[in-house]
Amino acid sequence: MTEIETKEAMTAYKNGDTEAFTRLFEAYRNTVQNWCLRELQNLEDAEDVSQNVWLDLAKYLLQFEPSIHFKNIAYRVARNRSLDFIRNRDARAEILMSPEELSNLPIESQDRPDIDYEVNDMLKLLNSEDKALVIAKVYYGLSDEELAVNLGQSESTIRRQINRVFERLQVIHKEYEVNCSI
Repeated sequence: MTEIETKEAMTAYKNGDTEAFTRLFEAYRNTVQNWCLRELQNLEDAEDVSQNVWLDLAKYLLQFEPSIHFKNIAYRVARNRSLDFIRNRDARAEILMSPEELSNLPIESQDRPDIDYEVNDMLKLLNSEDKALVIAKVYYGLSDEELAVNLGQSESTIRRQINRVFERLQVIHKEYEVNCSI
């Protein structure tokens, strides 16, 4: 996309043409992702952050004058979002316990102390990393984003791991119920 076409698309988007934003996205998607990748050194993280960059750009472009160069705005947003991601990841890594520390904690429920024994038995059957994910997600209420930042992985990877762990827990729970009924 030429600079003139870019400026025309920015003007059209500011005037309400959402297709103009789609044209900008298609023309600069890889450029923005590469800027994020350069900062983050991880493709999955760069993909996640670049999605947030485009969300920000959708808002920011409504405020900016088309005389400003799109690449300058996009680069600034991509760099700032990438640096925010790095800062948040580093800060969460210092605060949250390691998977090994989390996996060694016993589970105690305020609402249902009668099931603590059952839950702890089922969690013992998971590896320490999976157990830590369950504890951090369910008992500490960490979001997928917080887990991703802390573990240095993308949110999509965390979601897949959590789904896999909960599927495993469902199987364990069914086996546990069968063994208890015998």
